[in-house]
Amino acid sequence: MENIIKIKGLTDMTISSKTDEELMRFSAIITTSSCDREGEVLLPSGAQLKNFMENPVLLFNHELDKPVGKVINLANRDDIIVAEFQMVKGDPLSEKLWNLVKNDVLKAVSVGFLKKEVRKPTAKDKQLFGEEVKAVVSKYEVVEISLVSVGCNQDAIIYDHKTVETALKSEEIVKKTVDEVCEKGVSLKKDNIKIEVDYNEILSEFKALYQKELKKIKGQLY
Repeated sequence: MENIIKIKGLTDMTISSKTDEELMRFSAIITTSSCDREGEVLLPSGAQLKNFMENPVLLFNHELDKPVGKVINLANRDDIIVAEFQMVKGDPLSEKLWNLVKNDVLKAVSVGFLKKEVRKPTAKDKQLFGEEVKAVVSKYEVVEISLVSVGCNQDAIIYDHKTVETALKSEEIVKKTVDEVCEKGVSLKKDNIKIEVDYNEILSEFKALYQKELKKIKGQLY
């Protein structure tokens, strides 16, 4: 029986706890809010996925005549999009690529998309994403996702299921805790000193820490 882990807080998302060789399935981070190799930030929150999920194709190297699988699960969050894929059993190209995937030779994915809204980076953008950012794509339609040898977004790679699940659960727990603290109007007192909690500052610090942890996890998996 296949072991399935449900991730609370995600949109109808389940992720297999291990790569299923018989079904030829794997999971990957599709995009993050980090600055990519071309100096662009593709905001996960701006992804338009409705049309794509009607035809959730997985291509090889963005070539329209090389479909090799499909998306079977997808979760979109503010800072990350994660998907689970199933490749085509019996197809020569798909099985060749699957062999490369399961042996950690092919590890990257890339999004094919149409830009809808793009802005020049503000001072805040540069503070969040780095001085190297040239443009922020705040709204775009996802057209396809591809297996590639080298992707534009350095964070868009195939991950161990457990690692992705743990990272997302950690984010959910911290955000929930911050929300609960702020909703209750925190008024902590110690030695008659009132401590005020700044929600935005806490969330900003958490996001920075989360991005740092993602990079650490990625370094361990390579």
